[in-house]
Amino acid sequence: MEILKFYQPSCTTCVPVSNYLEDQGVEVTSYNVMDSEGAKKAAELKIGYGVPVVILMDGDKEIKRTLKYNPAELEEIVDLYKAA
Repeated sequence: MEILKFYQPSCTTCVPVSNYLEDQGVEVTSYNVMDSEGAKKAAELKIGYGVPVVILMDGDKEIKRTLKYNPAELEEIVDLYKAA
């Protein structure tokens, strides 16, 4: 399992999401949707520029996705990740 986080540097809502994930001690792969690699990955997963987006992936399969700062959904993603 892998947690992907999509963000923009100027995104103020991205800060609490990053802080939450960091506090949980989980490994996260972060993508800046404003650079070419991040934009390409965001397009592959059909993410627009509405960030932050956090996705739990199992290989190529999306398990759960959350948009903006939603602590309950972030907790669910972290719990599923830790249980794997």
